[in-house]
Amino acid sequence: SKATSTVLKEVLESEGYKVVAAKDGEAALKKALSESPDLILLDINMPKMTGFEVLEKLRADPKTKLIPTVIVTALQKSADRIKAMKLGCDDFLSKPFEAAELLARVRSLLQLSYYRRKIDAKDTLAAVIHDMGEGVLVCDSKWDIVNINPTAQKYLSIVDNSGLQLLDYICHNFTLSVTREELENPKT
Repeated sequence: SKATSTVLKEVLESEGYKVVAAKDGEAALKKALSESPDLILLDINMPKMTGFEVLEKLRADPKTKLIPTVIVTALQKSADRIKAMKLGCDDFLSKPFEAAELLARVRSLLQLSYYRRKIDAKDTLAAVIHDMGEGVLVCDSKWDIVNINPTAQKYLSIVDNSGLQLLDYICHNFTLSVTREELENPKT
């Protein structure tokens, strides 16, 4: 019978996924750091470094902490599964596995990866805006304030921005040289 890694690779590549394989735990960790994959399928029993050790290092590194990781294993002991979950495993795939189950889990976790990265990018942007010395605020297309830093709150005398619409606030608190309509519908 073919090795699990070979079968995994064949199934995933047949569906158009790019697969990068590693021969051992050490190589897997290096490739995860250099390739920045969208998903990691990780065996527990690997030479040089166990899957548990790799998973622990993946979760400790900011570059890899958000990458969904599936433990592919024949281990059935609940203690091993609990240990993997505590280390940050996202899902399990038991050997032997069915191709349909593998593909369903991969699709699901790739969606998770996409949303995790979007949330992380949004949190990073919010942190950068918050720490800027200049006054910065971000509005959506309806002029609702979605983010404002302390400097902008200070300059605009905004104490609570929840549910605050910037255009309403400006029109009520400042004298403008243009009409509200011109601000709402700028000429291109």
